[in-house]
Amino acid sequence: MKNATLMLCFGALLLGCDKPEKTVYFYMQNQDVLEVDAQDCNNGKLPASSKKCQTLETAKDYIFLVEHGLVLSEKRLRELGKED
Repeated sequence: MKNATLMLCFGALLLGCDKPEKTVYFYMQNQDVLEVDAQDCNNGKLPASSKKCQTLETAKDYIFLVEHGLVLSEKRLRELGKED
């Protein structure tokens, strides 16, 4: 499964998603990187300093996380691949 995720990420990179992305908020739970609704961080429901409001700004950040053995949302990787 890890290899499939890595392949998806590199496939997304080849499609041009190494350019800056819209901000994605994430937090880590065990070894999983989970996303958070950006509005919760922007509207004060979660403090900006919260671990749940750290940001990933480029697809390269996703690749970094995958290469270090962290699990990403495959749905999000597919979305990265579709964005121009």
